[in-house]
Amino acid sequence: MKISYTLSIRRFLSLTIALLHVIFFMRGAQPESLKDDLFCPGCNVLILDLSNVRKDHLSVYGYSRDTSPHLKRLAERSFVFTRAYSPADWTLPAATSLLTSLYPIEHGVVERIENGGGALSGEITTLADLMKARGYATLAFTGGFDLHPAYGVSSRFEVSDHEDQALAGIRSRDQMSLSVGSLRNSIDKMISWLKANKSKKFFGYLQSFDAHCPFGKPQISAEFAKGLKSSLDPNKCYWTAREQKDEGTAPGLIPVLSTGSTPADLLPAAVVSPEDLQYLIALYDGEVKLIDGYIGKLLASLEDLGLTQKTIVIVTSGHGDLLGEKGQLMRGGAFQNSQDEVVLNIPLIIYHPKINSSAGRLVRGSLVSLLDIAPTVVRLLGGQIPTQFRGLSLEPLMKSDTPVHDAVFASVPHFPVVRGAISRPASIMATVISGEWKFSRQRKIPREISLQAESLDKNFFDEVDGVTTVERLYNLNSDPLELSDQLQTKKDQADGLRELLKSHFKSMRSSRE
Repeated sequence: MKISYTLSIRRFLSLTIALLHVIFFMRGAQPESLKDDLFCPGCNVLILDLSNVRKDHLSVYGYSRDTSPHLKRLAERSFVFTRAYSPADWTLPAATSLLTSLYPIEHGVVERIENGGGALSGEITTLADLMKARGYATLAFTGGFDLHPAYGVSSRFEVSDHEDQALAGIRSRDQMSLSVGSLRNSIDKMISWLKANKSKKFFGYLQSFDAHCPFGKPQISAEFAKGLKSSLDPNKCYWTAREQKDEGTAPGLIPVLSTGSTPADLLPAAVVSPEDLQYLIALYDGEVKLIDGYIGKLLASLEDLGLTQKTIVIVTSGHGDLLGEKGQLMRGGAFQNSQDEVVLNIPLIIYHPKINSSAGRLVRGSLVSLLDIAPTVVRLLGGQIPTQFRGLSLEPLMKSDTPVHDAVFASVPHFPVVRGAISRPASIMATVISGEWKFSRQRKIPREISLQAESLDKNFFDEVDGVTTVERLYNLNSDPLELSDQLQTKKDQADGLRELLKSHFKSMRSSRE
């Protein structure tokens, strides 16, 4: 275990000039457009990032199982967003986007270190930097792994709690589930910090890895699996890559590619039966309820410490997961369907201490992005949004249900140095959602072709020898499960969204040049 309480000298020096610039722009009067009931100068901010928790598996969003009673109570006095989208389909780029308000292609933290990835540039400002400049104590409890300080994101916090062993060297999900990113390790630490520092203004970021596979530890997570039978080992992950089947419902048996992350774990003959799938989903739901219990403990501590009425609490998830949809388990990388609704359409709940509890749940159904969280925090505290931020403040949507986006985007490059069984081909996948329509485009690169991420990014819409393109178009109102591709029947709609995606890529290139 290692807890770092100071930034490195090198990073401190690299950020000093940027922070002075931030302070200049952040100090100032209340934004004129912000109503007094939402302006919250001096409020604490707590972001709870429940990675891999699906929105549709939370009872707060109507799920049949009671997986989130504590979040449901919080939501009864909060803003609840139903069309929030992540810009990425896995934790590392999504969390970095949340804290930088940049798309993955812009911030560049898109691959783990063992696959050739690197750290966030010191020239990029994070929300933690902004909050520190405003005199806030900043603390991140993440457990490490995708939020390890080596990636340059959690290291921006003054207090950064992580496991030394959790830097991408341990590849066994069975081992990782015992410590990495588990709230049972971090909740008490955060509560202890709050008790010792309750008089300080703070910005806290709590990230959970608990909802990732395997789903069988600890055994208390088997609450919903009682009476179900399966031959599967609940302490293993089950991955599929159904490149041979794009659409349709899951078949009776789902072929399993692997139970881990290395070629040695390949099980090409293994299958997941409908009974097995029910069992895995029940275990997953149990993990979600475990997470909710830990969050409930933290919220109760805020109340006991008298912090509830001066703390903005934001609950979200960097991404969801595929649990048998279209015959697929898990997502990420070059896996098809990794940007389906069950992955990208994430939960977002914002508790604001100045909202009268009698107002009840304030549902907002317009499009929002994970990138909007950082600028929203800045505005609620009375600051000016840095020009670097690509997200928008949700203030208009929160005040009067006025939409802030016509479209939201996701785009994830995947260029592993080691193209193993799980990594599959290198690729880049991008999605745009506008109104009821969703358009996705994926380019896949065969293993024998060497092509850098930068070149494929610039040529995402051009012909490249050996690179294949897959596009899909769905109407989310009539086809929320994305089973009926309308690319060929709604060509005008597809053309318009393709052009919108082109403009988005052009703007991302401009922001980096």
